[in-house]
Amino acid sequence: MEDRSFNHSSDPLPEINLTECCSAGVVTSPNYTDSTVYPHRLDKTERIEVESGKVLKLDFTHFQVQWDSSCSKDYVEIKDGNGKTLMPRSCGWSQGVSSTHTYYFQTDTLTSLTNSVEIIFHTDASTHYKGWSLNWTAVTPGIFFHSQRVNVTV
Repeated sequence: MEDRSFNHSSDPLPEINLTECCSAGVVTSPNYTDSTVYPHRLDKTERIEVESGKVLKLDFTHFQVQWDSSCSKDYVEIKDGNGKTLMPRSCGWSQGVSSTHTYYFQTDTLTSLTNSVEIIFHTDASTHYKGWSLNWTAVTPGIFFHSQRVNVTV
């Protein structure tokens, strides 16, 4: 019988091909799961790509990004695989403020037009907060379902 054990101390971490292995997951800002704050001076893009014929359903479960009226200091932006903007530069808070407050941010479920998206996260050198968490699911256009999740930190 072949030994398929994984030696955590010496084996390199295997690469995960999201197209082949997964139909759902979570993407977060850096340090989000550590209950700390995201770093200063960051420009990070995370690409999620799923199998051809599927699209992506995206839902923010938490959003706390430095607010300014133009969202030019810190922001999250989401682009579809075809280059179209699914969510323009966005900042603010989804929790801890009234839905009528200037800083309030809430988005409906986003659905891509293609099988890939890019999540762009930019921060400047001033204030920083907890960040954001985004659930994604690969779905057949017109059909939403639940399945296996994988965690990815941007």
